[in-house]
Amino acid sequence: MLISLVTFISTLVLLKGEQPTLDVSDETKGKGIPILFPSKEYPEIKYGDPCIYGKRYRMDCNVCHCGHQNNLLCTTIVCLNLNLKSGKKASKLNKRTKVANEKIAKKKKKRKNLRRKNSGHLTTDSSGFPALPTNNITCTPGRIYQKECQRCFCNFERKPECSSVNACKEVKVKRDLQPVDVRPAISEKEFKELSVLPHSASPCKAGKTYKVDCNACVCNEYGNLLCDKLLCISFADMHRAEALKKSGLPCNSKNFEENDAMKSKCVQCACNGTTYCQAKPDCVAETEQMLRTRRNGLAFNYMVEKCEPDHIYKDNCNKCYCQEDQTLRCTQKTCLNYNQAVILEKQQRYLQEHGL
Repeated sequence: MLISLVTFISTLVLLKGEQPTLDVSDETKGKGIPILFPSKEYPEIKYGDPCIYGKRYRMDCNVCHCGHQNNLLCTTIVCLNLNLKSGKKASKLNKRTKVANEKIAKKKKKRKNLRRKNSGHLTTDSSGFPALPTNNITCTPGRIYQKECQRCFCNFERKPECSSVNACKEVKVKRDLQPVDVRPAISEKEFKELSVLPHSASPCKAGKTYKVDCNACVCNEYGNLLCDKLLCISFADMHRAEALKKSGLPCNSKNFEENDAMKSKCVQCACNGTTYCQAKPDCVAETEQMLRTRRNGLAFNYMVEKCEPDHIYKDNCNKCYCQEDQTLRCTQKTCLNYNQAVILEKQQRYLQEHGL
């Protein structure tokens, strides 16, 4: 114990005043890059190497003293690992870093542009539409172009179809574009012949025109649908609402007049003291069939028209209920386009696969 104490005191005396000296290596002279390390007269040593008692060594930028039983007692200065043995290596490293940063910046810009284009919220005051190609150059299917004060939609045959809407005279109020803004109006006959898609997040072919419920939709170059903004009557929802309204009413199996009043073509009820009613699937009543022959009978423009009380309408993925005072009460769900739906599906699949 006495020997160890003497060794410790002698080590402190030896290390007192020993601080790393500020030196500049030959490779960094004139570059203003100082490197801290002990004098080169001390031999280099690593942890675990044998040492001679009482001798001094250097370990990185620290001074070490060899004590009894090869114990190294070193200063504790944080060393900067500056590997400047070759100016060319440092230059190459900087160049590689610069190239990598440029690639990352390009990828970020590309992803940002793709998100902007796929957002599905193109506005009428956007100045980002390319000029329509001239000299009979074919256009890109699904792309929207600008031709003076007209907007043109490139169909799947690579031919532009230009709208009659004067974009130069539009009020600069942001709103979603509609098919009528980018291509000629669709007649009732054309509308009947359009291919049907179940919803606005369905996959589509760029440049083609479809119908979703009572709305005409064009498929842009990114596979997203650009649709009219009409509210469409949902007959299936109306049948379910009628069945719910009639369920629970008192009924009498012998009173046929009372039961006849509860009958409906698209709603069937069972009587067991009270009624239990269900909507018939894929049912179309005569009055509904007449409305289905005309596009105008299936929809209304809530901006200029009043709704029919007790009617239920579809607004993309939302439902709107027309109340007695002819005002609408609608759900407020966020409706996705095709690309957004694909991204969400991938995220859900990833979470399921990893048990999250």
